[in-house]
Amino acid sequence: MPPEPSSSSSSRSPGKPTAALAFVVGWLTFRGLAWWSTGLGLLESPLLLSTPLLDGLVGFMCLALARQLWVGTAGSLPPTLLILMMHATLYAYLLVYLRPELWTTLDLWTRTQVLIECSTAAGLALLLCVKRPLRWESDASN
Repeated sequence: MPPEPSSSSSSRSPGKPTAALAFVVGWLTFRGLAWWSTGLGLLESPLLLSTPLLDGLVGFMCLALARQLWVGTAGSLPPTLLILMMHATLYAYLLVYLRPELWTTLDLWTRTQVLIECSTAAGLALLLCVKRPLRWESDASN
């Protein structure tokens, strides 16, 4: 007869998604749809950083990562951290090093949007590094 699975503290069982995980997945979904819409020409951005094709591909990648994180796919954390850090630093690189004169030409709403998006992406990356709110949780009852 096959051995029965033991209920040790090292066993892993699927847990409910945490609020932090839901926030990360929601952000990835929102940004994925925004990049995808920009790639299709449905949204206009004064800070277009690439070609529409690249924006569409990055959008699909964000949507795929959101799904993988939500269902608990192994290996989805490193690319998620990469996309969050890319988003957190991309505008800073553009507005500080490549085209610093662009910052002064942006309206207040766009500046506020850049600051909120960059700080949110950096905060979510930090949250994933420190708390690691993944879907799988250890059984702490034993």
